[in-house]
Amino acid sequence: MDILSALLSGQAMTALAVAISLALVIRNLAVMAGQLPDLRTRLDQVESLLEDLSPRKELAQKLEGYYNTLLEIERENAIAEEKRKDAERIHIHRPGGGAR
Repeated sequence: MDILSALLSGQAMTALAVAISLALVIRNLAVMAGQLPDLRTRLDQVESLLEDLSPRKELAQKLEGYYNTLLEIERENAIAEEKRKDAERIHIHRPGGGAR
């Protein structure tokens, strides 16, 4: 009975919990260490893809700038065309410019 109560004592249970926790931590670290080469390969692949996308991103930004410039030019041309039409209307419909 003394052996059973010694095994169920607080100190023994604490030591058992610590031992189990350490075993789980060590096991998880071993599993992670086994996965590191695979994770490293994936990380290298992702970095490579990001490097491939970087010039495309710059090109997309440049094209967006060209597009915005084109829209601005079209807007300015539309305003100029509208002003030209308004000026033609003024010349055609002059007050007092009719028959004398």
